[in-house]
Amino acid sequence: MIGRFAPTPSGPLHFGSLCCALASFLDCRANGGSWLLRIDDIDPPRCVPGSADEIQQQLQQFELHWDSDIFWQSQQLRHYEDCVQKLLKDGSAYRCSCNRKTLQSQGGFEQGYCRAHPPAPHEACALRMGVQGEYHWNDMFLGMQSVNAADSPELCLRRRDGLIAYPLATVLDDISMGITHVIRGADLLPAAGSQLALFAHFDAPTPSFGHIPIATNPDGNKLSKQNHAKPLTTDNREQQLRSALHHLGQAAAEATGSVDAILRQAIDSWDRNAVPKAI
Repeated sequence: MIGRFAPTPSGPLHFGSLCCALASFLDCRANGGSWLLRIDDIDPPRCVPGSADEIQQQLQQFELHWDSDIFWQSQQLRHYEDCVQKLLKDGSAYRCSCNRKTLQSQGGFEQGYCRAHPPAPHEACALRMGVQGEYHWNDMFLGMQSVNAADSPELCLRRRDGLIAYPLATVLDDISMGITHVIRGADLLPAAGSQLALFAHFDAPTPSFGHIPIATNPDGNKLSKQNHAKPLTTDNREQQLRSALHHLGQAAAEATGSVDAILRQAIDSWDRNAVPKAI
């Protein structure tokens, strides 16, 4: 069993980040698995200098220690590009000048329009790939799920600005890292269909997915860096851990003692069935 936590270094971790990291960490430790850290740093405009170091420090402060060396997406660019070229060569990928609004609009181009009507060679384009089929999986926390990959606009592989898109990078990384279990927020549930399609296209084993409830602010909006969520602090780490365990429905939310003591109790009592179901 190999799990991972894969933050983008666009700012410090917040409570929502802690819930995702903690769920993945506890699930791996409770099942005798390895827990890896990946830094998703392939989008320079979003990356904040110093954030990657700060994220590592925050995880260590909460004693969420990862196994093995850190996996950096920015060091995989050649691998991503090689895969893109193979997809272009076998006809799976194609150049597309449509923007997201056009792809999503009711009166816009059909999916795959640019495959049949190639843009001019000089035109700035994204690279896209058509995905089809209905995909089923037994979510670790939500039970049986079904997603039709074709419900989403054509999958972006490389953006118009030349940067590799997240859906391709995360699937290739999970394959390279041998990831067997992916735990993340329920807001990413719609992305599962296209990702499962990519795993199938690459003839790679599919990880077990688990989607946890989204942490929100008092207004009901998702905690995120874009919404200026407060960063984790070193003050009262024990209470922050207990709050995250309560969010995950775990009995160890009532644990007392040091961070290490709370984590040991949380590992011993980890219960996938207790995680609240949220979509």
